[in-house]
Amino acid sequence: MNKLSLRELVFVLLLFGIIVGQWRLVLTPRTQRREELSEDVAEKQEQLNELEQARALARQNLDGEIARLHAKIETLHEFLPSQNRRHGIITELKGRADAYGLVTLESRMSEPVPSDAGPKNDNITEGEFFMRLRGNYVSFFSFLEAVERMDCIVKVDRIVLSRMAGQSRPAREGGGDTQDDEDGNVSVELQLTFYFSD
Repeated sequence: MNKLSLRELVFVLLLFGIIVGQWRLVLTPRTQRREELSEDVAEKQEQLNELEQARALARQNLDGEIARLHAKIETLHEFLPSQNRRHGIITELKGRADAYGLVTLESRMSEPVPSDAGPKNDNITEGEFFMRLRGNYVSFFSFLEAVERMDCIVKVDRIVLSRMAGQSRPAREGGGDTQDDEDGNVSVELQLTFYFSD
């Protein structure tokens, strides 16, 4: 066995130093960076899993909410009269107006058109109904309450309420003529929308 010369010993030590230096300066930081990236990937994957679980739960909640809304729509369909009953509703409205002492001056109903109030393809139509009435103010609002209690869905689109001029009479004190307020007569234009099922 030959003894290693000083030069060979320095060369071996230098090679060993390069290997150790490379390991300390290059491989260790790369390993640490790789571990950090693995942790980041694991954390992101966990967040993605949580997001997917939240989406699944939201989807279930949404499906449940949609089912509840469909059930409510079906319930509303029970309150929608068929189009055959359209003329019966007109007669019922006129009858209620008469019952409350209102005079029907004019009434008309438009032809039903498809409604955009419900989901598409839901076979809901709507028809506008116009009435001009004359009578007592209190009776008119009693009539409106009766319309509200009808067994169908109705929307009041417009009400134009005008006070009818009463007869003149002498003032109680202070002289001059005053209007007869006590009778409370009004003229009313009423526009309603009724919803029907086909």
